[in-house]
Amino acid sequence: RLENNDKMQDQQRMICWVSSISSIILIVLAMSPVIPDSRVEMVTALLSTYIVANLGIVSVFMGTTAFTRSRENGK
Repeated sequence: RLENNDKMQDQQRMICWVSSISSIILIVLAMSPVIPDSRVEMVTALLSTYIVANLGIVSVFMGTTAFTRSRENGK
């Protein structure tokens, strides 16, 4: 049972890393001169929603990890 919990935590950690890195790459790509300004303006709402959703995943993961560790340490 402990191994299954460790696997789940590893998968959640990987999701968190992928969300963080994809958001950073997307921001850097949108700010770079590779994509014309007219294209960036067309997808600004979509980009902001995507980034907020990804960072929401990261913040929930960090919050639940901190909550779980504080409960474990409190016992």
